[in-house]
Amino acid sequence: MGKGVNLLRFAILFVAVLSVHAATKKRYIVHNQSYVTFYDAWRRCQGFGQRLATVTSKEDSELLESTIKQLLIPFGVWWIGGTDEGKEGYFTWISTNEPVGKNGGYTNFYPLQPSDFLGLENCLEVGRFGGVQWNDANCFLLQRFICEADVDDDDCDEEDSE
Repeated sequence: MGKGVNLLRFAILFVAVLSVHAATKKRYIVHNQSYVTFYDAWRRCQGFGQRLATVTSKEDSELLESTIKQLLIPFGVWWIGGTDEGKEGYFTWISTNEPVGKNGGYTNFYPLQPSDFLGLENCLEVGRFGGVQWNDANCFLLQRFICEADVDDDDCDEEDSE
C-alpha cells in the first residue's frame, strides 16, 4: 500500500498538463510540482523555454479552463503572467510587456478585483475562487504556476484530428 500511495503522490506532484488550441496557436502547461513566488514562476517558465501564461482573449480563457479541468485535482491557485508592479492599477503581461486589456481588449477579473488589498497585491493568479477569473495577489505568495508556449501548425493539426 505504501508504494501505491507514493506513486499517487508522485503523479499529483509532477503532472504537467498540456492543452493546445488551433485558434490561439498556443498551449498552456500547468506546473503543479512546486510552489513558488510570481517572480520564480516567471524565471522557471523562461528556463523551460516557455512564458508565464498570458490570457488575451475569450479563446485563451477557454483553453486555460480546459487545461485545468484535465488535472487529476482540477482546483487550486496558479500564477499567470500579469502584474501592475510598474504602476499601480495598470497591469501588463510580464512576458510580452503588453498592457492587460490593451485597447479595450480582454480582461477576466473577478467582481471587485483587482483590489490591491493592503497595498500588497500586484500579481495575477487564477483559481482563487474557482474557475479561471483573475485575482490580484501578493507576488511573494508561494503558488503553482501556468506557462505557455507557441505551437506550430503541425501541432495544431494533430490536436484538431483527435
